[in-house]
Amino acid sequence: HYLEKRNPIKLFLFSYMRGGSSIAGELFNCDPSATMWYEPGDAFFSSYYGLYEENLPQNDLYFRNLTRRKLNSDELKAMLDFYKNIFSCNYNELPPETMAHSFLKESTAMDGYVQCMKGKRTKNVNIKACNKQTHNICSSNMVETSLGAKCHSIIVAVKEVLNRNIGDRRQSTIVKLLQNYLITNSIELRISDLNRLYQFIRRARCIEQMREDNAKCVHIVERKCKNDALRVVQVNRMKMEDLEIIIKANPDI
Repeated sequence: HYLEKRNPIKLFLFSYMRGGSSIAGELFNCDPSATMWYEPGDAFFSSYYGLYEENLPQNDLYFRNLTRRKLNSDELKAMLDFYKNIFSCNYNELPPETMAHSFLKESTAMDGYVQCMKGKRTKNVNIKACNKQTHNICSSNMVETSLGAKCHSIIVAVKEVLNRNIGDRRQSTIVKLLQNYLITNSIELRISDLNRLYQFIRRARCIEQMREDNAKCVHIVERKCKNDALRVVQVNRMKMEDLEIIIKANPDI
C-alpha cells in the first residue's frame, strides 16, 4: 500500500538484542523499493568514540558494572543528526566510517555503492583500519574506556585543527596546535595522552582518505534512497528512552 503514497515512509525498526529485529528487517531488505539500514548504531558509536566496529550493544550503552550509561547532550545531538541524515538520504553528511562499516554489505540497497567502492584505493580501509591507530588508547570495543581517555574530545580537536588553513602541515606543528586547542578548551590530558596525539592525527588522515573515496560513490545509494518508497533503519544499540527522543525530533518517522 505504501507504493501509492507520495511521501516515503520512514520506519524505525527497534528491538533489544535477540528480539527479532534482524529477521523483521530482512523482510524489508528483500523489497526492491526499500532502502534498509542494518544496525547503523554501531557505526555511530565507533565514529564518535574511536572504537572498532561490531561491538556488543552493552559495551556502547552500559558501564562495566552494568549500570546504564546516560548519553551526554553533545552525544545525543550527534545521534539525532546521525539518524536524521540517514532518513533524509544525506549520506554524505554521515561520519565517513558509516559508509565503510562491514554491516553495510548486509543491506541489498547498498550493493551499487559497495561495488563502486571496490575499485577505489580505500577498498581495504575500514573503521578497524583507521581506529587501529588509537585502539590502545580508546579501546577496541568499550565506550567506558574511550570516555576515560577523552577520545571524543581529542578526535574533535584533531578534526578542528586539520580543517584549518595551515601552511606548515608537519605533524610536529599540528601537535603544537592541538595542545594549544586542548588547553584553550579546558581539556586536561595526561602527559602520556599528549605524547600519543600523533596516533590521533594518523587516524584522522586515514578517515579523511575514506571520506574522499566515499564521495565518489555515495551518490549511487543516495539516489536510490530518495527514489525509494520506504526507508528503514533496524536498530538494537539503543534504549527505549533514546528512541522516544529520536521520534520527537523526527515526527514523520
